[in-house]
Amino acid sequence: MSDQADKQLDLGILFPPQVEVAVRRGAAAGELYPEEAALCGRFAPKRLREFAMGRLAARQVLARMGIEHFPLLKRPDETALWPEGITGSITHTDGICLVAAARAPIAALGIDAEIVSHVTAELWQQIFTQREAALLHRLSARQRQRHAAAIFSAKEAFYKCQYVLTGEWLEFEDIEVAVTEENEAFLRFAVRPQRTLTLQQHFAPLWHGRAAFPAEDLVVTGVVLSRTL
Repeated sequence: MSDQADKQLDLGILFPPQVEVAVRRGAAAGELYPEEAALCGRFAPKRLREFAMGRLAARQVLARMGIEHFPLLKRPDETALWPEGITGSITHTDGICLVAAARAPIAALGIDAEIVSHVTAELWQQIFTQREAALLHRLSARQRQRHAAAIFSAKEAFYKCQYVLTGEWLEFEDIEVAVTEENEAFLRFAVRPQRTLTLQQHFAPLWHGRAAFPAEDLVVTGVVLSRTL
């Protein structure tokens, strides 16, 4: 589906109803607001396409929230500068872009998408703690691949979510992810710190998230931190 919103992926299971989600496959740089286009500099074609997909998906989400004609600019750290009172997250993988955003009482959220087959065993040493790797080795081959991709994606979603509140950069070994519930299309996970994190000043662990497998070879994860939910 080129240059259009993707209506085939149902990701409502990932987040509470207060969170708006948009999916996009394709976008043209000419659709960007002038202020957004000015951020692109000498982007390579792939980077430019990803940037445009993210901005156009964000535009869909913001429109549903009653915010029209808002150029989504960048902070000095390259993260998106959302409207006042809005927290949001953007992810890209393999020609698809997903955006999630919400208002208070949600304090922060993170979304991530990964190609399941790309999270190979050769990457495990970089991504997983010894306990995570040991648990993966006990699973069947199919479960192992799904869990490995979901745990990697969960870490990425959590990093984005906590960064909104803390500005703290984390390493993969700083947290540990455990799958707590699953079925064929969905799983829940818990995130436990492996050292003291700045986030603990705002929200006590454990932290929780969800993962979905909405298409062949695709996993999408979401983490939400809320004052009341």
